[in-house]
Amino acid sequence: MSKENLRDIEYKIDALRQNISSFASDQATFAGLQREIDLATQEYLDAQEKFNAAQNKSLVKESNIKQVLMAQPALEPESSKRLIIIAIAVVASFAFTLIVFIVLELMDLSIRTASIYKRNTKLKLIGVLNDLKVKNVNFEKIFSSEQNVEKTKKFKHLLRKIRFDINNSNSKIVLFTSTKNGEGKSFVLFSIAYSFSLMQKRVLIIDTNFRNNSLTNFLIPKSSTKYLLGAHENENWHGANGDNEPNLVSNNLQKNIIKRTSFKGIDVVGNNGLNLSPSEVFVNRDFKLLLKELATEYDFIFMEGSALNDFSDSKELIEYVDKVVAVFSARSTIKDIDKESIAYLSGINSKFLGGILNFVENKHLDI
Repeated sequence: MSKENLRDIEYKIDALRQNISSFASDQATFAGLQREIDLATQEYLDAQEKFNAAQNKSLVKESNIKQVLMAQPALEPESSKRLIIIAIAVVASFAFTLIVFIVLELMDLSIRTASIYKRNTKLKLIGVLNDLKVKNVNFEKIFSSEQNVEKTKKFKHLLRKIRFDINNSNSKIVLFTSTKNGEGKSFVLFSIAYSFSLMQKRVLIIDTNFRNNSLTNFLIPKSSTKYLLGAHENENWHGANGDNEPNLVSNNLQKNIIKRTSFKGIDVVGNNGLNLSPSEVFVNRDFKLLLKELATEYDFIFMEGSALNDFSDSKELIEYVDKVVAVFSARSTIKDIDKESIAYLSGINSKFLGGILNFVENKHLDI
């Protein structure tokens, strides 16, 4: 048994020797093939390099481009284009701003200037008033000689022009109205009244705007309820003897309804905010006679009526007055309903003294 094992081992040793001999032969074959590959690769690269060189040389010969100067760096840096860019940006910004301004102007339909007012209303204009841009106006301070603010000085000059036209109209009883609420007629009325008081004129303000009694609230303390139209239902506005003769209006009535204000030369007749029209308030009372008698004691009587677009009150009051003044706000636009009221004002002919354009921006005063 051991002999057989020994024989098997010898066979295996012989097989291994043969394999080693075969491996050495394969290694030699592989090395030869590798050398051939390297040689072929090198020959290919050399041929490729020669081909590229020949191709480049051929392209240079066929080209018309010739080098005339040697390239070299600039002696000085090129000029900056920053100023040009800035100039273009400024021009573009200005053009854009101008376009926006023009668009906004075209979109603004308000009667902001006297020329637009005349074009849109076709009504006579007796004056404009600039916007003071203050919530509470101190009239005594405005007309003080120490007041030297430009917009205030302008306001006084414009107000004097309006005062001149009213003074020269030979009218004592003037009604102030507007087409809509918020036009500033109470402010305009009192401003003109105060301006007349500086001329030592006696002015009576009658607040016949029963729907919005802002003049009453401004001039009469709330505790003084007795100085109101409509507060004395039983008062007789006829003559003392009932014959409607001049100078026979009850002095007691005047004491009951006329209130002296804190402004020298200005008295007021207020109202308690009635939901009635003037015709209903004055029924069975001779309001025309009352005005006639009061006109002998005052240089001017200014009355305020409610907005023409909303109520008939101002139309009912026109028969009692000499002239009518309409106040328009420069912030307002003219709508169809305003055109109806404007047509009515135009139709009262000589009784219409003119319009006043209120709240005009200083930049629009001369346009």
